[in-house]
Amino acid sequence: MESDFILALIEIAKKRGGKITSVELGNALGISQQTASRRIKELEKSSLIRKEGKRVIIEEEGMKILKEIYLNLDSIFREQRSVYGKLFSGLGEGKYYVSKHGYREQFIKKLGFSPYPGTLNLYLSFDENKKLENILAEKEYIILRGFRNENRTFGDVKCYRVLVENQIEGALLKPFRTHHMPNVVEIISKEFLRKKLNINDGSIVSFFVV
Repeated sequence: MESDFILALIEIAKKRGGKITSVELGNALGISQQTASRRIKELEKSSLIRKEGKRVIIEEEGMKILKEIYLNLDSIFREQRSVYGKLFSGLGEGKYYVSKHGYREQFIKKLGFSPYPGTLNLYLSFDENKKLENILAEKEYIILRGFRNENRTFGDVKCYRVLVENQIEGALLKPFRTHHMPNVVEIISKEFLRKKLNINDGSIVSFFVV
């Protein structure tokens, strides 16, 4: 299908109520009302849309085309925005903190899962760490509130939802107080990621911030 008609189909899809005139479509695409009207007729002739009064309904075949475009673009941009790090073993601090009741109940309530007792520790190169910083600056995060327990204070933690290796849901932890270097990240999941992904120290692991 020609790109002009794909753009018209996308603009029609953006009108959630399905109401769009040839004038509105023309303005959105920067074309004349007459040209927009012809594109609507061609899409209708190709059984990609149908008209019901003033409403324009996208047919199943039209939605199939849009979905294919979306999946292709999503794959391209996800790959460009995936972050890669080298797996290494920590000192067990992740397991200690993740297992604390004050955090665990917030993981369940705010993230929707009870994490495996431990974190996946990744070392990022300078470029990958810079990429991650830019990505996180645009993303929303969830705050786990700190608490006091066993005569010590546990600080707030930022959580960003991620997909590890483009398949397993998890969360990237960013404690406000940490002993780690800035280019080290910790990821939690309900899965034991090392076993699930069959990875070991030195493995290169990718994650995508949702």
